Amino acid sequence: MSSSSWNLGHVSYSMLSTWLTCKEKMRMKYVLRMKEPDGIYFPQGNSIHAALYDFHQTPDIDEELLVEMCQAYWDKEIEGKEFYDFKGNRLDADQIEEARVDTLRWLAGYVAKVKSGEVPFIEFATPPEQDVSAPVEGTVFTARGYIDFFPSKVTAMDTGEVLMDCKDDYIHIGDFKTGSKKFNAWNQAKADIDLQPTVYGYIMGKKPVAFHYVVIEKTASHEKPSIKHIITYRGKEDYEKFERLVLDFQESTDRANGYENGKFYPEPVMGFGRFCSKLCSFKDQCWKANFERTDVQGGE
Repeated sequence: MSSSSWNLGHVSYSMLSTWLTCKEKMRMKYVLRMKEPDGIYFPQGNSIHAALYDFHQTPDIDEELLVEMCQAYWDKEIEGKEFYDFKGNRLDADQIEEARVDTLRWLAGYVAKVKSGEVPFIEFATPPEQDVSAPVEGTVFTARGYIDFFPSKVTAMDTGEVLMDCKDDYIHIGDFKTGSKKFNAWNQAKADIDLQPTVYGYIMGKKPVAFHYVVIEKTASHEKPSIKHIITYRGKEDYEKFERLVLDFQESTDRANGYENGKFYPEPVMGFGRFCSKLCSFKDQCWKANFERTDVQGGE
């Protein structure tokens, strides 16, 4: 477990994922430390996460009380802040209120499905949000992250039936996700290629890992709640690839030396008729810094 402050010797799942997605995004976020506009998905995800921790630690909690607690988390998350959509437009009060109502509805839908037995209930083996870290062999870095929960067993809450006893040959790790049901939705393939289980499994001693994704999909008010429980596995070969990946990251970014000789460049992907279809808060800055043509002249 870790308790020290973050420094240039640490690497995280989100940092490595950013670097793999786009080197210029990595530069803007971690080198230049440019502030990302606050998206409404931040308070939505953080509020739901906090309420889910409460529910899974005290599953007999009154549902109205849980919703009130989630409301309190929401109020704290949005206090004194402005929020923007993916186009950079500031959200008005009605849009923020709609997002609040959606958040509470998604939480209530999850709890209802778990209590009815439609969705498995995961019992926690430890308190949530464990800060963990471990050195990455062959590199100068220490991998670090926050694990949402360690499952002890998976049950059907309505009957008490044990669906999975997590005392087996795997270290069981879990993570809550909120995500779109339509765009880049979570499925087995996405879970199988995601880097997060590999990073956390490596930190926990490079042992076989069963990683549980609990996904609350963002449905519209006329749609039924949509919850997914996806399990993916990691082992020795994944950890060997991870060590090679971190070594490549070390040589490419020069993070250990304050990025002095780091190699960064934009990697846009066109989509939907827009510049770069990747989920990124720095698209405008990237366009202006790398692609905007202000003095276009005809050739002779």
